[in-house]
Amino acid sequence: MKWLKNKINGKSLGQRLLEMDISKVAIYGANELGKMVYNDIKESDVRVECL
Repeated sequence: MKWLKNKINGKSLGQRLLEMDISKVAIYGANELGKMVYNDIKESDVRVECL
């Protein structure tokens, strides 16, 4: 859960994905963890294609 550690340190998953030139993602699973990932990404310019 490296993304969670980054979030705690002030860096969102969306920011990290953009740094890696990733602008579109699909999130597999709409359980609690999937929703947390979505909530973190939705505040960035990364587009969630499907959930």
